[in-house]
Amino acid sequence: MSKILIITIARNNQLNPNLANVVTAATQIAATTDILVIGDCDSGAVESLSAVNKILVCKNIGDDQKMAVNIAPIVANIAKNYTHVLTASDSDGKDFMPRVAGILDVAQISDVIGIISPNIF
Repeated sequence: MSKILIITIARNNQLNPNLANVVTAATQIAATTDILVIGDCDSGAVESLSAVNKILVCKNIGDDQKMAVNIAPIVANIAKNYTHVLTASDSDGKDFMPRVAGILDVAQISDVIGIISPNIF
């Protein structure tokens, strides 16, 4: 059974505007979807997302510390319990996800435009 972790980085107390698209993609892969929010944001914004099982929050990381070198080890440690790790295809995701894949020794699939099944993108 697939279990998905979505990573989003909050900047200026706001969630990534592409988060809803990532959640929609995740629901096409699996029923169990958790979100890891890195940084502080309005908790109501995350809780309002449907199709989310659990919300994990990594607080007290300032915007100046949200770099791949700091984020990747945190994400990799949590991601060990998931079959898929998703994030928005933006500058943040393209910054830390290659490091996460390297730490976990897995291949990264990026810039997905469609999901056919849990293993076909």
